[in-house]
Amino acid sequence: MTAPSTKNINNDKHTVQDFDLVREPTVWETKDTAFIDPYLMLTTLNNSSRYSSSPATTSTPEWGTFKISLPRLTSSGVSRSPKLLNGYAVSPSHHAYVTFCVQLTTTDATRLTPMRYRDMIVDNYVSAFPSTSTPISKLRWLGIANILNEDSRATFTQIFHLAGCDILSRGHTEIFPEIDLNGTSPSNKELRTLLLNDPFTRGVLALLHHHAQDLNHAFVKRFIFISDGWEANEYSTGPSPLELRLNLVVELARLGDTAPAVTTDALKEPLANL
Repeated sequence: MTAPSTKNINNDKHTVQDFDLVREPTVWETKDTAFIDPYLMLTTLNNSSRYSSSPATTSTPEWGTFKISLPRLTSSGVSRSPKLLNGYAVSPSHHAYVTFCVQLTTTDATRLTPMRYRDMIVDNYVSAFPSTSTPISKLRWLGIANILNEDSRATFTQIFHLAGCDILSRGHTEIFPEIDLNGTSPSNKELRTLLLNDPFTRGVLALLHHHAQDLNHAFVKRFIFISDGWEANEYSTGPSPLELRLNLVVELARLGDTAPAVTTDALKEPLANL
């Protein structure tokens, strides 16, 4: 089954402007992308060492940051308070995209915009630096910073538990779909269920499915679940979401890369309904 093109989604609407949303630049701070920068820098060093006998050096990636909001005027001309829908960053040189926040529905699940998160990512990425070459087909890294969503934080807790790691200690655990999802053990099945139900990993899988052609048929090489850790004191009853920072990094790959292609259907079969 051929994945629908961007233009066929939402009645040919495929940009934030098509949905009457507003994009504005914001100020980038190094701490905002610190969780993903080491992976980008390591990739740069590895790639440089392949083609040069000189010692490779690299600096912290630079990012452009933006926000997407509802317009201050409604369609009937009534003024309203600004409503932030999405904050994000793009690093074209490292083919990376980071989500800082996304809220496209209200607490009762009413949609604030019919634009889907997966389609917003595509438009945000290609629109960030239109004067440079930033094809979505080369997107390699996706990040979600400081996850506050309760369901997703529960996913993190369970994945750290399955890996035998303490989520309250600084560290990370990685899932390689081709290796970790191919088995039939209870833990393999639980991982598949977790990834298909978590709002962020599910969003990544939906992006890869619905924009397969745009993304040059990318697949997930690995999910990296990161905990910044938390130090308790004698008065502590447990960390709040703001005290235990959780981040997600997703590395993509394509046929022809050094990573093996994902042949398992464990994450493919359910995607048509996402």
